[in-house]
Amino acid sequence: MDGMRGFGMAIRSGIEAARGDYVVPFMADLSDNPEDIPKLLRKAEEGAEVVVGSRFIGGMRAYGYSSTKLVSNRLYNAFLRMLFGLKVKDCTNAFKLYSRRLLSGMRLESKGFEINAEMIIKAHMMHARIAEVPTEWRERRAGRSKMRLLNVWKDYGLVAIRLFLRRLFR
Repeated sequence: MDGMRGFGMAIRSGIEAARGDYVVPFMADLSDNPEDIPKLLRKAEEGAEVVVGSRFIGGMRAYGYSSTKLVSNRLYNAFLRMLFGLKVKDCTNAFKLYSRRLLSGMRLESKGFEINAEMIIKAHMMHARIAEVPTEWRERRAGRSKMRLLNVWKDYGLVAIRLFLRRLFR
């Protein structure tokens, strides 16, 4: 993976380098609150193999979340729930805890932000025990995001269709 760039490649490199029992990807701009990690760990200790840090369930706190982002995220999450039968409300947030054992059996392909959807869909297809906890999210305070909505929609849509077809024809 040397020389390859992108959010998905960074996540894949981090997973490969991880040595603990769990992997917790989150955004480098600290839009996710690292102080929420103990909440994720508690759910894992109760038996969850994946714990979603959610911006969309009761008890969460979101600051500066634009209506455009909110609507597009809600639509895509509803699409994934319909297509795959996922029960979680926030498939697109990077802030999740994964059992490293579960990830070791997952062949990840995405190079961009769509890896967030790929990982939760594949975990669901592997019949992983998935839980969701409310977390805190803040719009980035400095710098510019590399995420472009139209590109993200295309990439997220393609990963969902690819995995749906793979499931359909396996």
